[in-house]
Amino acid sequence: MKKCYIYTRVSTAAQTEGYSLDAQEESLKAYAEYRELQIAGSYCDAGKSGKNIKGRPAFRQMMTDIKSQKDDISFVLVFKLSRFGRNAADILKSLQLLEDFGIDLVSVEEAIDSSTQGGRLTLAILSAVAEMERENITVQFMAGKMQKVLEGGWTGGAIPYGYKNVDHELVLVPSEAEVIRKIYELYQQEDMSASAVAYELNQSNLVRVSSDRKQKPFTYEFVSRVLDNPFYCGRVYYNRRTNKKDRDGKTIQLDEANIITAEGKHEIIVSPEVWDSVHAKRVEIAKRYKKTDDSGHVHLLSGIVKCPLCGKGLTGMISRTKNLKGDGYYKPIYYYKCRYNTRQNGKTCLFDQSLNQEIIDGLVLKILQRLQTYKEFEETLQSAFGDQGNVEKTEKRLQDLRKELRETELTKDRLGEKLDGLNPLGKDYDKKYEEISDKLDSMYDRIEVLESDIVYTKKKLDALKLKAESTVQIMTFMENLPLIYAEMSDEERKEMFQAFVDEIELFLEARADGKMIRSISFKFPMVFDGKPLVKDSKPEDTISFKLDCADIDIDLPDKGNIIMKKQADGSQKVIVRKGTYANIKAYILENYNVKVPTLYIAQIKRKYGLEIGKAYNKPEKNKNHVPKCTKEKELLIMEALKFYDLMEQDVEYREDAV
Repeated sequence: MKKCYIYTRVSTAAQTEGYSLDAQEESLKAYAEYRELQIAGSYCDAGKSGKNIKGRPAFRQMMTDIKSQKDDISFVLVFKLSRFGRNAADILKSLQLLEDFGIDLVSVEEAIDSSTQGGRLTLAILSAVAEMERENITVQFMAGKMQKVLEGGWTGGAIPYGYKNVDHELVLVPSEAEVIRKIYELYQQEDMSASAVAYELNQSNLVRVSSDRKQKPFTYEFVSRVLDNPFYCGRVYYNRRTNKKDRDGKTIQLDEANIITAEGKHEIIVSPEVWDSVHAKRVEIAKRYKKTDDSGHVHLLSGIVKCPLCGKGLTGMISRTKNLKGDGYYKPIYYYKCRYNTRQNGKTCLFDQSLNQEIIDGLVLKILQRLQTYKEFEETLQSAFGDQGNVEKTEKRLQDLRKELRETELTKDRLGEKLDGLNPLGKDYDKKYEEISDKLDSMYDRIEVLESDIVYTKKKLDALKLKAESTVQIMTFMENLPLIYAEMSDEERKEMFQAFVDEIELFLEARADGKMIRSISFKFPMVFDGKPLVKDSKPEDTISFKLDCADIDIDLPDKGNIIMKKQADGSQKVIVRKGTYANIKAYILENYNVKVPTLYIAQIKRKYGLEIGKAYNKPEKNKNHVPKCTKEKELLIMEALKFYDLMEQDVEYREDAV
C-alpha cells in the first residue's frame, strides 16, 4: 500500500464553510481511503498565511520529512492549491522538490494530480492565478489601511508606549504618559542628551513597565524611540518607516513623496511645537556626533561571549577619537562590554570591564584551531562515531525484517487462498475455517508489528548514518580550519562562530595566570546530503559538548590590558595593566603617537569629577602660568580613561574650561 502525507491550512477565522481544518482533513482522509493510500503523516498550519513558506512551520517540517525520506511516501494531498500556498515561486519550488523525490501532489477539491502532464500544467497556471489573487487582496488591504491613516485612525501594529487599545481605539495610560512628558521635558534642557535623560529617569521614582508586565530600566534606545515618534504630538504617518525587502533581500527605499501624513484622532501627550523643537535638536546632535564606526569591521563574537555577572551577551563596541589636526580619526579600538552596565541602559549590571576584541577573538580562534587535541572533543566525536559499528548491524536487522515481512505476506496470501478453497459443505468446515482464520489473524498482527519495526529501524539507521557522516564532516573541517579561516571574510567568520559556538563563559576577573575564558560550549551542526543543518536547527540536530578552558594553556596576545612578560627562566608572567598616569601616557603615545604630560591628565580627571591624588607640588595661585590642556589632547586622555574603565563610556566632551 502506497503512503501519503496530508497537509491542511487555514489562515483566518473567515475561512470556515468548506475550508475549516476539520472539513479539509475529512475530505483528504476520504480521498486517501478511496485511493487506498496509507496516511503516514498529517501536518496542519492553523492561522498561518499562505503568502510564503517561511511562516508555516508545519509545512516546513513536512518538507524536511520528505527530504529525509523517513516514511517513503508517494503522494502529498491538499484540499485546494490555495491551501498549499499562494506564492507561485514557492509552490513551483516545492513541486520541484517533490518531483526530485518521486512524490506527486494531489489537489483533491480541484481534481489536480501532478503525476499527469495536464496536472502539472494546471498546477503552474493555478499557482500564478492564486498569486495574482493574493496580490489583489494585499492591494485592497493596503488601500484600506491608507484610508484609515487619512482619517487619523490607528492602523494596528505595535501600540506606542503611553497608550492602550480599547475597542480598536488608543487611549492614554496616565502613568506612562507622565513618563513621556518627563522625557521631553528633560531633553529640552540645555546639554541634555538621550543618554543623560535615561540616566535621570533611572535615578528618579518613575517606573517603566514593559508589555509583558515586567519592570525594566530606562535605556538610551527607549528614550530615542520616544523622542523620534511624532505620534505623541498627534501626527499619524504611513510609509514613514519600512523594513520591506525586495526579491534580492535588499531593503526597499521609499520616496518621501510616498509618505502619507494625517492628524490623529488620539489624545496627544506633547504639543506639536514641543515635538518640532525636540526633533530639531535631535537632527542637530546627529550631525554633530555622526557615527564614525568602521563599516568594514565585524564584531565576531558579539552576543556569544556572555557577561559573567548577568549572563547576557556582551555587545561589540567601538571607540574612535577624531584627529583635530587633520580630517580623519585615530586608529579605532574595538571591545566587548555588557550593555547593561552603561548609564544609558540603567546600569543594572555591575560588570564594568571593557574586553579587547583582538584578545578575546584571538583566544577563541586558537582554542577552536586546537580543538582536535582536547580530550572533550575527542570523547564527543568517539561517542558519535562509535555508532558507526552499529550501522552494519542495523542494516542487517532491516534486511531481516523486510525478508520476514515478505515471507509473512506470502504465508498470509496462502492462508487466504486456503480459506477461500474450503468446502462449506464439508463436515470439518467450521473447525478448519476457525483454525485458518486464527492463523490468518496472527499473520495480519505480525505484519503490523513488522511494518512498525521496519519504520523504527529505518529511522534508527538514518540517524546512525547522519551522525557518522556529520562526524566525518566535522573532523575534515577541523583539520582544514586554518586554511579555510584564512580565506574567509569577516562576515563568514562571524557566521562560522555563530554556527559552531553556543556560548563563551568568562571568569569574573582575570586569574593570576591571565586566564580569561572559563568554558566554551560548542554546537556542531549535523549534515544531511553533505549540507549542514545550520538554520532552524534543533538540539537533536547538533553534536554538542562543553570545553573546560580553565587548564588550557593558550598564549595571550600582547594587546590591551593584559601583556605577557618573559622571565629569566624562560617562563611567562601575566601582567594586568592598570590605569596609572604612566600607562595612560604610554597608551596615548602607542596608539596616537601623541605625548601628554601628567598635569593634563590630572586636569581632565578633575574636570570630569574623577578621583585624583593630592598635588603636593602644585604651584601657588598666580605664581606661575599653568598650561591648559588642548581639546585634541583632552579627547585622547578621555579615550585612555575609558579604555582603563576610569570613565564611563558615554561621557561626552564638554566645552567648559578645564
